[in-house]
Amino acid sequence: MTDDAARHEAWDAQHAWGAERARRMIRDLGGFYTKVGQVAAAGSQMMPPAWCAALAETMDAAPPVHPRVVRRIVERDLGVRIADAFDEWDDEPVATASVAQVHRASVNGTQVAVKVGLGRRRQFSKDVDAMYRQAVLLKALKMDAGLDLPSVVAAYRELVKDEFDFRVELSKLDRFSRLIQKDFRNYITTPASVRDLCSERVLTCEWLEGK
Repeated sequence: MTDDAARHEAWDAQHAWGAERARRMIRDLGGFYTKVGQVAAAGSQMMPPAWCAALAETMDAAPPVHPRVVRRIVERDLGVRIADAFDEWDDEPVATASVAQVHRASVNGTQVAVKVGLGRRRQFSKDVDAMYRQAVLLKALKMDAGLDLPSVVAAYRELVKDEFDFRVELSKLDRFSRLIQKDFRNYITTPASVRDLCSERVLTCEWLEGK
């Protein structure tokens, strides 16, 4: 084996070692760190393959929240019992993420997707604040490779606020649907929202099967 090959093999082994430990840490911490994992997993142009592979699970494999907790969030936010609002409700989530998970249900015979906010705003904000302080320190020590990390984290801190209010997402969905209906209605279908079953932490929309 040549020296270059041996060096690459050693680096690959080191990356695999570090990526696996980062995966475990992100899985334990959740919240904002899951977002960091998603960015890393999607950065194949700048991240070693071992990191992208290890952190791929952050895209859609966050640990699900207990059904009892999810039901309590939905009922408190909508102000109505799940049994009274939905004909059927599946406690098994079809998707999980860092700040929400999606459940399948039915309303008046129509299949719907219900996105439920998990209420981690305070912890998420604390994590982002901690990351900002770290970014400031790295910049001061000139260990940020010339990147303006504090500005990047600060901008993200402003954007992430909307992720915890599904009323903002509902408004964006409505605007997007109007644009689609105007110019692309024969090519693209958007899910219709069930407005009386939407709130700050609950977003209910028509279930559309993918093709």
